[in-house]
Amino acid sequence: MPNRFDDLQREQRHVLNQIRVRERLIRYSIAAFVPVFGAVAVLAMFADDGEASTLRIVIVSVTALSTLPMAVLMSRVDLGPVWWSKQASIPGINTAFLAYADIGVTVILITFVNPSVALHGTALFAIIGCYAAHFVTHRVRIVHMVFTSVVVCALGLEMWLIGDDLGGACYRVAVSLLAINGTVFLLSIYTDDFQHALRTQLKLANTDSLTGLFNRRGFEYWAGSMVVPATRNFGVVVADIDNYKLLNDRFGHDVGDQILRRIADSLRGVTGEYAVLARVGGDEFAFATDLDRDALVALAERMRMRSSSSWHGQPVTISVGVASCLLQGATTRTDARKVLDVAINAADEALYVAKQAGRNHVRVVDVDAAGNPA
Repeated sequence: MPNRFDDLQREQRHVLNQIRVRERLIRYSIAAFVPVFGAVAVLAMFADDGEASTLRIVIVSVTALSTLPMAVLMSRVDLGPVWWSKQASIPGINTAFLAYADIGVTVILITFVNPSVALHGTALFAIIGCYAAHFVTHRVRIVHMVFTSVVVCALGLEMWLIGDDLGGACYRVAVSLLAINGTVFLLSIYTDDFQHALRTQLKLANTDSLTGLFNRRGFEYWAGSMVVPATRNFGVVVADIDNYKLLNDRFGHDVGDQILRRIADSLRGVTGEYAVLARVGGDEFAFATDLDRDALVALAERMRMRSSSSWHGQPVTISVGVASCLLQGATTRTDARKVLDVAINAADEALYVAKQAGRNHVRVVDVDAAGNPA
């Protein structure tokens, strides 16, 4: 069964596929800003009082040149998953990049002879703060805000010590702190609330409101995602409530809904935490798993038995169709949908056979990834 990391990776792909974030535009824009910071660092040598010392020229040149490989690196980092989960395919790259930017700007600022000009340059921290607001965790954001605040306050203190009036120094420090930390704070609120709203809407879009299970849309995505890491076994179980229309007509829709919820709870109790379980039709349920054939059939039998009950003397049972699909090696995402369609169609055929056999039965079909009998 999938582990938590698998679930996280699939959630990221699922979210980004549905909301269609223009990830490349964001990524390349951030990458383009990195050498711009380097160019600003070079310009800074001509914006300060006095001639630039050899040491300062070396420090600024090295810092500016370092932005080129960093820009190339950032152009390769997929920021979509980072925005959604704060975790990158290169572990820690988002935090490392933020630290690089903060330290790089600070190194340039401390080479200034005039602290007033350096304090003006702290405005660059506000741009870095935009990245912090969207792509790092709350804890890292706080570290960023504390670090930049210390730098700003240190420069303000230096201004006062070399003769600037206290009121003027405090005013400039306050404006810088407000611009830098306010950017991070406000954008963080926005991105966190936006992500929460997206999670809620996507959950509603992929969940059956009556039973709380996945709907067909959610099932097709998550079951298809399960095919990719399944290197040998993949199975789909389709269950249908026997004579549901008669139950609905006899007892009413409210009772019919109660029966659906009861069946859903029974199936959820059997299939477990990591099951891809869904209500895919009016009274039809589906379940996808990477269990082997024997375990799959045993699970289907438990589903049938646990779902059997009665309502005012009327039996409530389900018929179950099982498709056990034997895969040959790893499956690509491109082929995953085809394999899922094959398994669903085979399970539907097995369900039809179970109905023809008198209902309240389990029938199994063995197929390969192409739909041929296995």
